[in-house]
Amino acid sequence: MFKRIVLTLLLALSMMAPSATLAANQEAKFYAGGSCFKAFPTYDAWIDLMRERNGWFKTWIISWRYDEERFNDAVASVDCTVGIYPSTDGTMVQAFIVKPKQVKEPLPMVLYNRGGNRGFGAVTLAQLLDFIIPLSKQGYVVAATQYRGGSRRSEGQDEFGGRDVQDVLALGELVAAMPETDSSQRFMLGVSRGAMNTFMALRDAPKETTNNYRAVAVIGGLVDLVEMKDFRPEMERVYRALIPNYATQQAEQLYTRSVSLWPEKLPAHVGVLQLHGEDDERVSVQSARTLSERLHTHVRSHNLKVFSGEDHMIRGERETVVAEIDRWFKQHLK
Repeated sequence: MFKRIVLTLLLALSMMAPSATLAANQEAKFYAGGSCFKAFPTYDAWIDLMRERNGWFKTWIISWRYDEERFNDAVASVDCTVGIYPSTDGTMVQAFIVKPKQVKEPLPMVLYNRGGNRGFGAVTLAQLLDFIIPLSKQGYVVAATQYRGGSRRSEGQDEFGGRDVQDVLALGELVAAMPETDSSQRFMLGVSRGAMNTFMALRDAPKETTNNYRAVAVIGGLVDLVEMKDFRPEMERVYRALIPNYATQQAEQLYTRSVSLWPEKLPAHVGVLQLHGEDDERVSVQSARTLSERLHTHVRSHNLKVFSGEDHMIRGERETVVAEIDRWFKQHLK
């Protein structure tokens, strides 16, 4: 009881979602905890918080990438809500839902699948400003899961392509039921590790769900975990720490997470767009090229765009990346 009271007080202070587990029979819905901007209602308040947490140098980089005009435009253009929702097994997971202000008709929905693992790469205001809010402004309801174990307000443990895939599917069904959403027009955007979750979710979703997906896009996508071990041997530590049964089922566990090894299992009607930096130091651009070749005989519509001189997040071409994704999605609206 005391722990629950403390958690409730923390919710009131931070306007973020609580982390305590809800009852097993709790209704499956999104439990809103407040606005994404509540903790920093002004640009100066955000920068001050960043300086306190990260020091002056990193804060200078943040202020250079995200100026006051960009911040104020985001506040004025979208409604951004943070909260929690139950995954398929009842685990409470943090998520963000972003939609344009004054939605007049149901909009297509986009599931944004973040990169990283555990707390590294968690969705922050910077990620919201990078891709999520700009995409929502183009006429989408965008929802982003933190995955289980992905933040202090997400229960459970990240399994790097295990039950966290169910976190994606569960959020998708909740967003599809929102009155602002056209559930027959579904898309996904996966960044880095989020590409793995995107393709696994497409493969594992019930047919009635995949029938409503039109297209996906991935940025610097992790599509082959076996190849990744050769490109970045240190990823072996992540695999061992997070993937269940990795020690005894290594081949099986890597295979099931590597879309490049099973492109024939993807729904053929869902268009696939890959965006990759030529100088990506985290995920090999060759893995994207290999997947593109293998998709040719299994997916009706796919494209790979490689950005010369760009790194993993393609931040130097951020506006172009958002425009490419928006164009791809609208091209596949039905």
